[in-house]
Amino acid sequence: MNAAAPEAIQEPQLPPTDPNNLMFVEAPIEVPADVYTGPGAHYFRAAESSARIESGVVRWYGTENGWAMMGYQYGEDAYRIGYVDATLVPAGISLPPLAFTYEPIATVGDAFITDDPILSQVEPRWLTTLPPGTPVTLLGFLPDTQWAYVETQLDGLPVRGFTSRESIGR
Repeated sequence: MNAAAPEAIQEPQLPPTDPNNLMFVEAPIEVPADVYTGPGAHYFRAAESSARIESGVVRWYGTENGWAMMGYQYGEDAYRIGYVDATLVPAGISLPPLAFTYEPIATVGDAFITDDPILSQVEPRWLTTLPPGTPVTLLGFLPDTQWAYVETQLDGLPVRGFTSRESIGR
């Protein structure tokens, strides 16, 4: 039996350089991998520093500095977007480089940060809460959603996650 080739699926772009053109590819990850909130092992790692995928089908979004942005479901109502070493992208799959806006801004209200913009409406899972006036770097938006993608610091480490547009005044 031949396995079907992974199918590209249209999804709103993150970041908003062309809101109709970000594709993700659903394909398996074959080996266990640590998952970080940003492109590198020096970034914050969710789940009390134990975020990891053992195997399964993931959504592959793009690459940055040798790391691949991907998303996966890890529980009944739990999804995570994070980064793994780009060498783990399955053979035959070519991912585009990610292009973010890198705009320095500050929060204007309490900013709840999550790595789960997919299922967070069901039961929010927050990585942290930032008070008003906290410096963040705006990376982009998920079009037609409440979510902005930002980078800041958490426990002395860089962390990327999603927060409401309202919390950054957008």
